[in-house]
Amino acid sequence: MLSRNLTLRISTGLPLAAAAILYIFFANELIFQVITVVVGLIAYYEYSTAISNKIPSVRPLILY
Repeated sequence: MLSRNLTLRISTGLPLAAAAILYIFFANELIFQVITVVVGLIAYYEYSTAISNKIPSVRPLILY
């Protein structure tokens, strides 16, 4: 049986994946670039936070 956390992630991931596919095919070029940069920065922030928890000497702003 799936855990409650995994079920929640799947139930939010499927609509977001559908929205991402629609976004990729139907957004104009400028909106696509802006949203892609914003999502990339958020993902990179999450990555740098995860690394800084394991390696205290790494600062998130240095990675940017």
